[in-house]
Amino acid sequence: MSFSISARSKEINIVDYLSNFEYKNIDSVFGFTEDTTMYGGRQYNGEELSKQDLEWMYSNNIGYRIPLTNIYADEKDYEASRGFLEKHHRKGNSVILANTNLVHKFRDEFPLYELESSVIINPKTIQQLVDNLNKAASNGARRSEEHT
Repeated sequence: MSFSISARSKEINIVDYLSNFEYKNIDSVFGFTEDTTMYGGRQYNGEELSKQDLEWMYSNNIGYRIPLTNIYADEKDYEASRGFLEKHHRKGNSVILANTNLVHKFRDEFPLYELESSVIINPKTIQQLVDNLNKAASNGARRSEEHT
């Protein structure tokens, strides 16, 4: 069994923050590293994972799980975030997407990211949620229970 841990609102270094968990059970940590319009849900109020945090995570085989769940993000936002996406593009990292229109771009241009589909894809009914998740899954994303 593996876990994804939130680093939102963490106020200490990542080693101390994760000290109550067995590192081998931590698959990824999610939180903000820098501002991007691709984030969704919570407002960016500053860095939650530092460069040093990420380096420690990577040296302990823990990935960075990036919540890119802005349902209004479009190709302009994607292009504006390209430097951010390139910086974190590596095996073991994942992105959570709420905009299924961008799945193909991520899959084609950033193949090392594991793609996940957020459940906040703006459904108005349970059937729309199921349809959106199935669409994202068929486009190369996996389902996620991640809420932002």
